[in-house]
Amino acid sequence: MLQKIWRSRIESAVRSEYVFTYKGAKIRGGIDTTLRKVVKKAGLTDITLHTFRHTFASQLALAGVPLRDIQELMGHQSFQTTLQYAHLSEEHVKKRVLQLPFAGNLAGLGHKLGT
Repeated sequence: MLQKIWRSRIESAVRSEYVFTYKGAKIRGGIDTTLRKVVKKAGLTDITLHTFRHTFASQLALAGVPLRDIQELMGHQSFQTTLQYAHLSEEHVKKRVLQLPFAGNLAGLGHKLGT
């Protein structure tokens, strides 16, 4: 049941032009204030709305979404801006390199690749 509710909320949010909505309508204010309170209460630091943009782009990139699609989803005019947002983890990059056809030849270089 809970999964149905979350799925409905996610589908509703995806159809909206706004990221933060309530019942499909734009939240008019208080997002920054609310986030600061929640972050403080959780004992966290250095988390802003901007943090969520970076996380969103990074998670899309790690899931294999093409960077041009991420650019469109993020609303970036510049591809360079998308590259700054879509950080890939070092482990993810290593795995991708080792998927290359010649990766077997890299076996002796594992210590240099951190594997």
